[in-house]
Amino acid sequence: MSWLLEQRLATLVGSALAIGGAGCAAVAPNEPRAAVDAPSLRLRGEAGVLPLYGLDRSRHGGCEAPGFRRFDFWVGRWNVFAGGSPEPAGTNVVTRTLDGCAIEEQWTDAAGGRGRSLNTFDRGTGHWNQLWMDFNGLALILTGTSSSGAMTLLGDTPKGIGGPIITNRTSWTAMGRGRVRQFWDVSEDGRQTWAPVFDGDYRRVRRVTPAPETINPLCASRPRYHWFDFVIGEWTLSEASAPARPLGRLTVAKDVSDCLVDWAFKGRGHEGKAIAAFHFPTLTWHRTWIDGDGVRIALTGTQVGAGMVMTGTRVVGGTSQVLRASWTPVSADVVEELWETSSDGGTTWASARRFVLTRRPSEEAR
Repeated sequence: MSWLLEQRLATLVGSALAIGGAGCAAVAPNEPRAAVDAPSLRLRGEAGVLPLYGLDRSRHGGCEAPGFRRFDFWVGRWNVFAGGSPEPAGTNVVTRTLDGCAIEEQWTDAAGGRGRSLNTFDRGTGHWNQLWMDFNGLALILTGTSSSGAMTLLGDTPKGIGGPIITNRTSWTAMGRGRVRQFWDVSEDGRQTWAPVFDGDYRRVRRVTPAPETINPLCASRPRYHWFDFVIGEWTLSEASAPARPLGRLTVAKDVSDCLVDWAFKGRGHEGKAIAAFHFPTLTWHRTWIDGDGVRIALTGTQVGAGMVMTGTRVVGGTSQVLRASWTPVSADVVEELWETSSDGGTTWASARRFVLTRRPSEEAR
């Protein structure tokens, strides 16, 4: 992601960011047209299993399949040039994490503005996915496919709150000799025509020198960017049925000028992570989870009462698993995390997993 791309995106979405989430009906972003029609699939067999936090790991392998390697050409440390300028538009550090199950991006523009993305391969759909958030509070939710040395991701979003749909398309192409091209264009007429927005030249370097971080106070000042704040902290995570046998430690923190929520789980021989971001044109939160077994769960939702409720569909072996997750603060130091599944497209729900997050004492109190 580049500074120029961020500025162009801000123009396309209009004044919604300044509104900061004034009340109106929430609408989920349109899925890319190649996406699986999940509600038409039936729940059966292994799709009824919900592997989380190291439970039911025996049913799932790691991330050695070729699909997980298709974005490896982007991994590295980069100076990024754009617009013919001899000076970098910014730096990007792109790393493989969770034994190659995910790719994380850490962007810093020349003025110190930061952005992050989590890039994940969904073995059930065969698609790559990116969830991006920057220091201006701008989220992108992109999905697409790859070929040898190339990746193309797309995402539909309203132009401002309730506005007409626009499509963002970003492509990365390995150019050889330590260079990658990132090209971004946009369609405002249903993908009939496209207008170029950004053409970035990535040049691999041994070491990057990011500009000092610039803090944007916007997200910190907008209430909807704080809906997940009750889970910020260090937690011991246990199954509700076995609170005396913790599954691991969960760390949840804010990043990127308080615009992004970062989750990191570490258990007994098992790790996972998620990022969550508020998508202001649709007034919804998006959360992507990925673990060291390649289990990916993407959710979309909103605040309900004092907690958060999110839904999504996970495709396993050609069948779908419709999911609902809720996080409910029981007290300042206890949060309940409930996962449910539906076999009828979300009409009825059955409890699948119930976890308890217990806040760990601060270092100062120990």
